[in-house]
Amino acid sequence: MPSTIRTENSSLALSNVFAAVCAALAIFLFGLNFYGEIKTMRLVDNIPSSDFKFENDISLDISETLEQIKRRKQETDLEFSFRLTTVVQQSIGHLDTWFTASPDYYPQRVPMRENIWLHLMSYLFKDTEVVKYHFANYRKTLERGIGICGDHAYMLSQILWDNDIPNSILVFTPHKDHLSEGGHVLVEVRPENDASYLLDADFGVIIPNEKLSAESRHSLITRQFMNAGYLKDQSTMLADILGGEMTEFSSTWDIMKKRYIFEVASYKIKWLLPIVLLAIFLCSPLRKKLIPLTSVKQKARD
Repeated sequence: MPSTIRTENSSLALSNVFAAVCAALAIFLFGLNFYGEIKTMRLVDNIPSSDFKFENDISLDISETLEQIKRRKQETDLEFSFRLTTVVQQSIGHLDTWFTASPDYYPQRVPMRENIWLHLMSYLFKDTEVVKYHFANYRKTLERGIGICGDHAYMLSQILWDNDIPNSILVFTPHKDHLSEGGHVLVEVRPENDASYLLDADFGVIIPNEKLSAESRHSLITRQFMNAGYLKDQSTMLADILGGEMTEFSSTWDIMKKRYIFEVASYKIKWLLPIVLLAIFLCSPLRKKLIPLTSVKQKARD
């Protein structure tokens, strides 16, 4: 057999193998994606109530939340901001075991069926924010139904921006004497012609952001949490945290630019890639051999 013929046969064989692999991957990815459309991430009904920070932490289902986050007619920026704080608090459960549980238990790690790229990223990067993933898209956070203070704040901030209400995300880290208490994340809103307010969508508390002395501010914050039904010790601890160092971000985009871009892109790629793989197979000699279009057309005419 001439060498040119052997080379052509080898090239054809490799082309067929490549086309077969593309077809298999396309079928796998399409199946995985469609399974993800059917199988929700929301497993909150199976999570013990003791794993949540608050009793009856989720009182609104997804459809109720999507209805409640719509702005009402003649609702002012301030009225909408206050009401939305409560809606978000009732829509996402604060997972008290977020930092101690296995990432696959709830799921905090994005399931493969939901997004294979975010799932794989959690193994490539050991950053806690990636392994125990915080969604940039608040609708995905709402679907999953669990989070911590940052997830509540991201959701609240995005909905406010969607309604043209300027706001900031404030990330508080405690003083060195209170490091064991952890940090906290709130949203600051400044409606036109109104004073500034701190919105805690995790605890469901609204705090007037007045210019006060450190002592008076601490007392005000403690009082606001106690008026909302929280114990004095817990309210004092939160006031201590909110008296610590603060970093301000303009939006969810500002706080997680790279992850935001990757998340948006990955949800497009999860569908685009299997389409490309399928197109490669359909244009290959293997497809022409296995499924000749001429015979298909002939059967259609018959």
